[in-house]
Amino acid sequence: MRIEPLVPWVPTPEEILDDIVELLEIDTKSVFIDLGAGDGRVAIAAAKRGAFSIALEIDIVNCIIARDRAKLENTLVDVIQGDFETFPLNRVNRVFMYLYSSIHDRLKSKMIKELPKGARIVTLDFPIPGWTPLKVKRCKTKSKTVRTLYLYIK
Repeated sequence: MRIEPLVPWVPTPEEILDDIVELLEIDTKSVFIDLGAGDGRVAIAAAKRGAFSIALEIDIVNCIIARDRAKLENTLVDVIQGDFETFPLNRVNRVFMYLYSSIHDRLKSKMIKELPKGARIVTLDFPIPGWTPLKVKRCKTKSKTVRTLYLYIK
């Protein structure tokens, strides 16, 4: 297993978490995964909406932070230290990624092969090369920056 992250951890702004879970249509039938979960904030938001929620993170320190954060927020999140390039996605129907487009490109064939039909995928700021998003949503943060969410459905 690779132990070094492919991308630096940059936290998803708290104020767009609701936008993410709404685009994903998170509910109690959702099996959610955040690929590269950092401190677990998106997985926690999905769990609060009723999803079985997985925070997949390669960095052990971020895994510890995510577990502590989920416990503090009284949410059940399965925090897994693992590599998103090898972790099986066949039971997942909701995916969030805040990764570079080049990493999305590397994960496309895995998602096509493993995700079930109808799976919803949301990316932050970086689209999936070669895929046309079903919806693009621009969200303004407290710092007045505009962040872009891309929704895809397999």
